[in-house]
Amino acid sequence: MLIRLGEYAQARQLSQRALAEQRPLGDRIGVIETLCTLGAAERQMGDAAAALLHFQEALHLSRTSNA
Repeated sequence: MLIRLGEYAQARQLSQRALAEQRPLGDRIGVIETLCTLGAAERQMGDAAAALLHFQEALHLSRTSNA
């Protein structure tokens, strides 16, 4: 939702906080979704390298996930 509103920095910040909570819990689906949101925010902010890394991690997790 924040990305649709153009609030990219806030979306990035909240996504980073969410990842910090999701990873220790083993919430793979949540991590995958959040990585995509983080990548989208970074792409909109012009940080293509960071966005690519997060999209690649999400893809890797989705390919290795049993969910």
